[in-house]
Amino acid sequence: TKKGKSGVSNVSVSSNFGVSKLAREIDVFSADDFRKNVVAIGGKLEDRGGDTYWQDELTRTAITYDQNLIMSGGTDKLTYRASLGYLDQEGIVINTGIKRYSGRVNATQKLMDGRLNIDFTLNSTVEKSENAIMSTLVSEMLDFNPTYPARDENGNPVKYPDLVNPLIHSELYKDFGETRRIIFNIAPSFEIIDGLVYKLNFGYENTSSESDNQSMPNTDPFEEGRLQQNYLNGENMLIENYLTYTFEKDDHNFTVLGGYSYQRNYERWRTWSIRKFA
Repeated sequence: TKKGKSGVSNVSVSSNFGVSKLAREIDVFSADDFRKNVVAIGGKLEDRGGDTYWQDELTRTAITYDQNLIMSGGTDKLTYRASLGYLDQEGIVINTGIKRYSGRVNATQKLMDGRLNIDFTLNSTVEKSENAIMSTLVSEMLDFNPTYPARDENGNPVKYPDLVNPLIHSELYKDFGETRRIIFNIAPSFEIIDGLVYKLNFGYENTSSESDNQSMPNTDPFEEGRLQQNYLNGENMLIENYLTYTFEKDDHNFTVLGGYSYQRNYERWRTWSIRKFA
């Protein structure tokens, strides 16, 4: 904290570390129980001699880093607050996670002996994600045969002749995404005469994103490969004009409000895909 003739300024830094894990595992058969129950109901048992608990194989203890730099201060006529943030969050399902970069500025300016006030906000975020096909992995960790071994003696995912190892699934099928968002708002208010205030509120939001849904080409298991790319551009604009008149008469307080609001939303999507990579 620093105080001078121009006002007070503060700078603070926060760094947070978090650990996440599956809070409550779903009760499923062990490999031995699976063997007994498949036979008991007259089913055909595919037994590959393993003892795999797929919820442990396909989830992890995830780490989160959250760091922020905050600056604030001002004078009687101008106050501000600005922040920068970085978030790196792993998902508890393997090969999932996000990274987020953010910045925000808020300022209030008072002019003309307080008759004119201007509030300003600018907020920007960039979020990047990398995800395996989570819906597939979650279903596989609950219903995949526990007698199939997950890894060989070298720690590599085992390849089966009849099914695809979920660990290989998590590497071959992935989604990559990036979303950018900017939000701008300015709201000046002016007291024309005592009790009569005009306020303008102008807000603008711009969003753009790209995502890649990717199936990697592979020989064993055989996968020809596919890429689908999706694009989104969006805008949201808000314009509001208000006149407010506040006055007192005898023991009563009155407020009269009149205004006009206009909002426009626009979005455009584009997508394309290509199949059969070499």
